[in-house]
Amino acid sequence: MKNNKIIKFLFTGLLASLLLVSCNLPEDDAVYIPFEPELVENPETITQFIIFRDDLSIFESAMRIMEEEGDVKLLSELNIPGGTTVFAPTNDAFQQFFTKNGIDEIEDLPYEDLESVVLNHIVTGKFLSSSLSSGYVSTRAFREDTDQNLSMYVEVSNGVVLNGESKVTTADVEANNGVLHIVDSVIGLPSNVTLIEQNPDFSSFLEALTRADTFVNEEGNSPELENLLRNLDRKLTLFIPNNAAFSSLLSELGVASIQEIEPETLVAVLAMHIVNGKFINSEDLELETVETLRGNTIDIDPDNLTLKDSRGRVANFDVDFIDIQSAGGVIHAIDKVLLNPEM
Repeated sequence: MKNNKIIKFLFTGLLASLLLVSCNLPEDDAVYIPFEPELVENPETITQFIIFRDDLSIFESAMRIMEEEGDVKLLSELNIPGGTTVFAPTNDAFQQFFTKNGIDEIEDLPYEDLESVVLNHIVTGKFLSSSLSSGYVSTRAFREDTDQNLSMYVEVSNGVVLNGESKVTTADVEANNGVLHIVDSVIGLPSNVTLIEQNPDFSSFLEALTRADTFVNEEGNSPELENLLRNLDRKLTLFIPNNAAFSSLLSELGVASIQEIEPETLVAVLAMHIVNGKFINSEDLELETVETLRGNTIDIDPDNLTLKDSRGRVANFDVDFIDIQSAGGVIHAIDKVLLNPEM
């Protein structure tokens, strides 16, 4: 059973149905206020705030579809005690999302996609804007084949921005079971590149990726590594050398910048850090040899959390940045650039 699915046996069917048709519960238990916007006069729960606000009606509609068709009953869940953070897109945000995806309304979105999109705006735990810090958090969205919850990068240096695309416009709408933040765009499911490019410590890798893709072989083809990493349908494990690792490599090669390294060389270097066809999470690490994108190998040592290439170079996992989950991969930071045997 998926971690992020509601444990339905906690409440009887009768209580669940009451939650669906009731809102504010008076102290005398005499009257239930229906889930209708004009009748929610004093919202207290996250569900009530969402229904109360006219500018969140599409988000509410998406949650109602989940209530009727799926296993995750968010409207019910977010109307009972708990602690949850919801980044709620406005109606304008959803209209932009519809235009981008060539649809007219929320009902046009396939259910599986709708569920993933909605859950990608939900974070377990109550986080006011003052308690957020720049870094990765896990959302309630997940990859079906692994049950891993997708990551989201929160940036707080200039307001609160999510995955570099969605800005919090109204923060800290506090409910008695969590907090609501209003955002100005729908947070899309993240690709590997989405999550890499938000992290300042991965900027050297991105520079190397861009330069590597300028290589053109004799047949006129580019490696298109960035497109590979953006593909949400691929299954990749990425070991990303941090900026310090690239600085050390530049010293080894006797060059001042990544721009001085030949693009073809960078293609070979980056390919050493991509495992195609499998997700390798830290809890799944085994003492094994895995094949990288171009057929070279690296050895994994789960006890010491290290990787070793065929040249004997050893890279340590950066425990601050492991198990970063995109829709198409899992990302681990390492502290050394691995090299293939030919270099």
